[in-house]
Amino acid sequence: MTVIVPVFNAGEYLLPAVESLVAQTYRHLEIIVVDDGSTDGCVETLRELRDDRMTIVRQPNGGKSTAMNLALTRLRGEFWGIQDADDLSHPDRIERQVEALLEDPTLAAVYSGIDLILDGKRFAPISTEKSRATCRSEIDKLRIPAHDATGLYRAALLRDLTFDPSLRIGQGVDFMFRVGERHPIKVLGACLYSHRINRASTTHRSASRNVEQLNRVIAKACARRGLDFARFRRRPPTEKTFFRHRSVDTIVPYAVESVKQLKADRRHREAFRTAAISARLHPLDPLYYKPLLHLVVPALLGRWWSVMRGRTVPSRNLALRPRASAP
Repeated sequence: MTVIVPVFNAGEYLLPAVESLVAQTYRHLEIIVVDDGSTDGCVETLRELRDDRMTIVRQPNGGKSTAMNLALTRLRGEFWGIQDADDLSHPDRIERQVEALLEDPTLAAVYSGIDLILDGKRFAPISTEKSRATCRSEIDKLRIPAHDATGLYRAALLRDLTFDPSLRIGQGVDFMFRVGERHPIKVLGACLYSHRINRASTTHRSASRNVEQLNRVIAKACARRGLDFARFRRRPPTEKTFFRHRSVDTIVPYAVESVKQLKADRRHREAFRTAAISARLHPLDPLYYKPLLHLVVPALLGRWWSVMRGRTVPSRNLALRPRASAP
């Protein structure tokens, strides 16, 4: 079992990310850290781990896709997964995903639920289980069944697939689409991965750029499937002067989905905490009260509010829903 950690200037977050792999309950790991031309010295912090399961590979800066592709030529495991350099894996993540792949030899990938890390605090857990059929339906509709970095893959079924080096953002979604188009995948109903909201990272600097890159992913998928790209094209968020923070924050869609699930599970205290954290981020922006709205009003009113207020900032990690076709 191999875990690939692509790294570019991950700073103080890299060591905890790799430590979360070293501490996995599943011990038969190969950890390949690919230094994609980092200049901040973060990779040197790994020396203190002294774990012989870890290998560090270096390359000139070429982007996450090239780093992943380099690691794919070196991995030896029957299964392989991804660990983003500023995120954390929960201790039993690998064990539970490997068990799922062993139980069903036809599965090409198993994903998991996530929570968020913001300013060192975990919140907004999402743990919706999705069957093979549900994942296939979402892939067919160009929706993302799960956060792409949570994937664990069966190497034997995917030897001819690599990451698209032309994509600087969204390469994981593109890979997930191509896997899901060809093979069965599923999502475990467990929160096993923590996604850090790191505003210094590439994926959190500009939602407009994220949407542009995701449109490239969608266009590629439409070309493969013979679909009309205009039906699925995403529009970039409006960057109003007062609400300019919306162009970099992707928290609200996560928080809304989490609150709805926590409310359904009667975990009201945790749902309120998630909604409160969202509201405190920008107290003068009504958009950030949307999770609280979903907590305190019936679902029908919540859908009405969504229509009246417009769509939230698109996230690379949530569903890509098609636009309605013009009449």
